[in-house]
Amino acid sequence: MRLLALATSGDWCSVALHRHEAGVDESACLSERLGADQSERILAMVRETCGGAGVALGEIDAIAFDAGPGSFTGLRVGCSVAQGLGFALGRPVLPVDALAALGWQRLRATAQVAADVLVATDARMDELYVALYRLRLDAHARWGEALIEPRVVARADFVPALAACWPAAGPRPGEAAPLPAQVLPGGNAWRALGLLDEWSAQHRLAPAPLAPASEHAYVRADALAEIALRDWRAGRAIDAAAAAPRYVRDKVALDRDERRAAPAACAARGRVRRGPPVSALPTPPEAVPAVPRPALRVRAMGVDDLDAVVAIENAVYPFPWSRGNFADSLAAGYDAWVFEAADAGPPALLGYAVVMWIPDEVHLLNLSVAAARQRRGIGRAMLEWLMRDVRRRGARAMMLEVRPSNPVAIALYRSTGFEQIGVRRRYYPAPRGAREDAWVMSRKLDDE
Repeated sequence: MRLLALATSGDWCSVALHRHEAGVDESACLSERLGADQSERILAMVRETCGGAGVALGEIDAIAFDAGPGSFTGLRVGCSVAQGLGFALGRPVLPVDALAALGWQRLRATAQVAADVLVATDARMDELYVALYRLRLDAHARWGEALIEPRVVARADFVPALAACWPAAGPRPGEAAPLPAQVLPGGNAWRALGLLDEWSAQHRLAPAPLAPASEHAYVRADALAEIALRDWRAGRAIDAAAAAPRYVRDKVALDRDERRAAPAACAARGRVRRGPPVSALPTPPEAVPAVPRPALRVRAMGVDDLDAVVAIENAVYPFPWSRGNFADSLAAGYDAWVFEAADAGPPALLGYAVVMWIPDEVHLLNLSVAAARQRRGIGRAMLEWLMRDVRRRGARAMMLEVRPSNPVAIALYRSTGFEQIGVRRRYYPAPRGAREDAWVMSRKLDDE
């Protein structure tokens, strides 16, 4: 068994090649602290790791990826690369819980074979990702299970939030409940945010347990691979089309580090694309395809546009993006465009689009037309302009998600060459607290 693993949920990018042959496990792991540059380096790291181990990509049996929770952009990069490799090689993928991998790393750094590990990591914005796992290193096809599923809690509520959801019994009859005084702490928040002293005082632990060392406080791909190998044996591999990140907070909002990293991210994108960076691109009126009047004028979205953009968003969607979502997208350097009527007179906002760049392709995050202007060919004109624009700047494909309950949008995408490649289960919010699947659609851009 040869397994490629990708971990991208935080500042660190980690790639591992894990081999299980003749009863022996061996991993080659490369980790770099890249932040917003993960998309620029990850494929090179895959080549370096596989090349150093003397294994061709075609010899890999499956691709494991860090499904989160974690950085919004990092999770999309890792999932996209795993999915792309899965499609290209015809291999299945294995999504792995990022917090479970941190717990696994914490356990294997001890002399113990089994333990309950409480993982807490910095989720930024004064929040934490937390989860509790019962783990076993010596099991052939079962790495363990979550006793408290991954969730977001406020930093100030760490102790009371865990007390409110702490299991009163083991996961199966006859198994003991986890004891707060005996759990191993895992993840970066114990040391960086002072959780250890608070937990020890609450549960009267003296001396306090050891916090994870720095090398065990970020998700390593070799730990990811060890969990994925057990999932492989248990038959949990999935088709690449079904790959999806795991979000436990709003999937559109970006964390503070991502906002700080936006200038570097924009510079990185300018280095890897063909042609000038987005800020230097002119948008001549003749570049926009002909549509029924009014004709379109395209310009970059700015902060001053957000009131008008949000007004349209709230009018056309039952679950709209917030103003903060648009502001965060601008701060992170995503391509954001507004489309106006080119007729004489004051500019009238007809629609807008937000696009995120990932390795060799783009992800269309939002494409919207004002309610009063729909069914006039404007959405098609906007989409075709976007595809031409990103294609000339180096994108090979465009990907998007759409609700199955939106037949008008699906018809537009299909008529412009998009094909359904997968389903993301329970992706969208729906009425009365329900969730709706998303269809994942993609269109190649380098075949024209």
